[in-house]
Amino acid sequence: MQIGKCKLCKRENQQLCDSHYLPKKVYGVMRAPQLKSPHPVTFDEKGVRQLSDQLRDYVFCRDCEKCLNENGERWVLANIPQDYSAPFPLRAALATLTPVFVNKDIDLYNVAGASAFKSDKLVYFAMSMFWRGAVHDWETTLGSGAPRIELCAYEEPIRRFLLGEQGLPRQVVLTVDIWHAKKVLQAAHVPQPSHLAECQRYWFYVPGIIFSLYFGESVPADVRLRDATKNLVGVDVPEITSIWKITKSQIQARELAPKMKSMFDEIAAIRKTTPS
Repeated sequence: MQIGKCKLCKRENQQLCDSHYLPKKVYGVMRAPQLKSPHPVTFDEKGVRQLSDQLRDYVFCRDCEKCLNENGERWVLANIPQDYSAPFPLRAALATLTPVFVNKDIDLYNVAGASAFKSDKLVYFAMSMFWRGAVHDWETTLGSGAPRIELCAYEEPIRRFLLGEQGLPRQVVLTVDIWHAKKVLQAAHVPQPSHLAECQRYWFYVPGIIFSLYFGESVPADVRLRDATKNLVGVDVPEITSIWKITKSQIQARELAPKMKSMFDEIAAIRKTTPS
């Protein structure tokens, strides 16, 4: 531990924990123990590599780490697929519900009362991730950094929301989308920008769940109708397809070292023998 000021509670002279940006357990579910090298694949300016290196630093005190964990992180990470082709409780739960809105691209569900869902945990976890990206420059021990998040005037209100001192501002809208295909993309993306003409937007992905944060005075009306704080969860097929394409393009855009080519051949061989 190190002594310093906790960025969540803002108390001075605290013992700061070894805090992770992307939760440590996410790295665990992206490991592939059936491969010769089980480490997650990472994308950075140096290319595509398999590393155990993680985005981490001494940022939060023990009390705040416990708060972040108990109010959202633990529940969300217990309900994502723990391996390729593993059960996905949230997708299974959605299949038992009738959507409240349907069009060719998006199905929207009200999960209030559904025992498998805890909307407050999903919202808290998502807001904590976006806020973490705004208040600290996260790097790995090898020097690879995460995109910086700019929450503007909403950074402090979100911090107070995380402390349970107030609700989210009306200008802030969060959407949550569940992966629809049986085999979930077993990858993760830290928060990053994808702004709209009308407002600011950031998104991130953990296996099976896409979180998108919109904020500003002109958040589109159709986005507001999907507000996760009102117990609404979606299946947004274009957005899911976009995440898949982004991941695929990150691999294709970089020249793969022989070790990485060998690893992808290993994965292809394993998937051929995995039941659909």
